[in-house]
Amino acid sequence: MKKKIKIWISAAVLVLCMVWIVRVIWLNQSTDFPETETYQMGELVEYEDDIFYRTGENRDGYQIQVNSARIMPYEQFAKEYDLELPELAEGEYRAEYVYDVEATFFNKGAKEGTGIDLFNTWMTTSCTNLVIDSTLWGLMNPNIGGSKKFAIRENTQMDFHLPYVAESEIRQHLITKEYLETEPFYLTISLYPVRKRIEIVPT
Repeated sequence: MKKKIKIWISAAVLVLCMVWIVRVIWLNQSTDFPETETYQMGELVEYEDDIFYRTGENRDGYQIQVNSARIMPYEQFAKEYDLELPELAEGEYRAEYVYDVEATFFNKGAKEGTGIDLFNTWMTTSCTNLVIDSTLWGLMNPNIGGSKKFAIRENTQMDFHLPYVAESEIRQHLITKEYLETEPFYLTISLYPVRKRIEIVPT
């Protein structure tokens, strides 16, 4: 009797495994994975109708060109751009290093109501990411109230310094200066239907 029960259990496990394998194969064949396009610094990249997460995102007509990238200590970045840093509150985190990405944004005929939102525009590697530091960004761009959303007039362009940092103290322990200098980073500007990214090489 016990032998029959073991056989039935083994058969049930085998069937479940087969069902799971078939399901995984079906998902891989039926899922529309985004194509990845990788660009280099200095190239003009079209946003087109590619998005991050929301179909309402509309950046068609905008372009981006990354001009340069540097890694420097946080305080050095603030000093170089004449920024007066606020006092840190107790327990507040401040990054050690800034990945300073200089980029030019172009409006080449974008419709009214379109614009750029840098909230999801991360610097990524295979295992981590950097985000724009809200304090530095706000100090550098007081005219837009520190918002990461902006629009520029048609047929004009604007230069920005994007101050990327480790998002938290935990990640800061992993993202050392050596890691920043040697690990390939990509500025991701869209995820779907085409994942567009720009390879960032510091100077």
